[in-house]
Amino acid sequence: MNLLGKIFTVLIFIMSLVFMSFALAVYSAHKNWRDLVLLSSEEAAKAGKPIGLKWQLEHAKKLQEELENQNARLKKELEIEKDARQNDVSKLKTELVEMKEENKKLEEAIKEVTTEKNIATQTLEKLATHNKKLSEDTSDLWQKWMDALKQRDEIADRLTKATVQLQQAEGELARLKDKLVQVTKQYTDALAVLQLFGLNSDPDYYKVAAVQGLVTAVRANGLVEISIGSDDGLRKGGILRVIRADGSMYLGQIKVLETQPDRAVCRIVPGSQQGAIQPGDKVRSDLSDVLTSAN
Repeated sequence: MNLLGKIFTVLIFIMSLVFMSFALAVYSAHKNWRDLVLLSSEEAAKAGKPIGLKWQLEHAKKLQEELENQNARLKKELEIEKDARQNDVSKLKTELVEMKEENKKLEEAIKEVTTEKNIATQTLEKLATHNKKLSEDTSDLWQKWMDALKQRDEIADRLTKATVQLQQAEGELARLKDKLVQVTKQYTDALAVLQLFGLNSDPDYYKVAAVQGLVTAVRANGLVEISIGSDDGLRKGGILRVIRADGSMYLGQIKVLETQPDRAVCRIVPGSQQGAIQPGDKVRSDLSDVLTSAN
């Protein structure tokens, strides 16, 4: 190899080093720009570097959006607060007008009270004059007082007589109380006898016309239809007794709910039924059924 070849070889070697340096610089610069723009928060935390510009921009946009939303919310709240304050001002103005009217009424009331005070002063002066006149009439009242003492004595005599009459009345009252105790005991004994025989102590309970009829229908809800009605003397609330058609069994009591001229609707009295009621059974209202049931 001649000298020129050696020179070219050295130049090629030097240029190779230069190009290699350029390549390393470009690679290094490319990697730095990538980290600067695209480095995520996780990679930045690992490498101890700030996050990339792309993520910073997204964070900034989110922050800007939140600030804009907050600004809009604050503006809305401000408008609401302004409306509230305007309403408060309107209320205060209304209250001010009402207070002015009330103050005016109070002034008028004060005028009326002043007028009444003047009238009262005049009345007091008249009363003083009248009092003077009453003092002058004291002598006449003294005589009247003496007459009143005399009337008091007469009233005392009448009171004594009335006291004697009151004592007599109290004695009569004590006698009547003793009589009431006896009558109460008799009533209690009579009530016990009625309960013993299963009879009702209310006299109105037995105020039912003496009628007889038949059961025409029996419903599932405890209602019974019978063949007699208002033309036969039945009235609403009356109590009837039901007996088997052949008279062999006392079946219970039914209460009249609704009457028509020739029929009535009744309900079976709870606790009184002693057998199944069926169409064709006899319906009666006389007391003999009650006695038979008690026996």
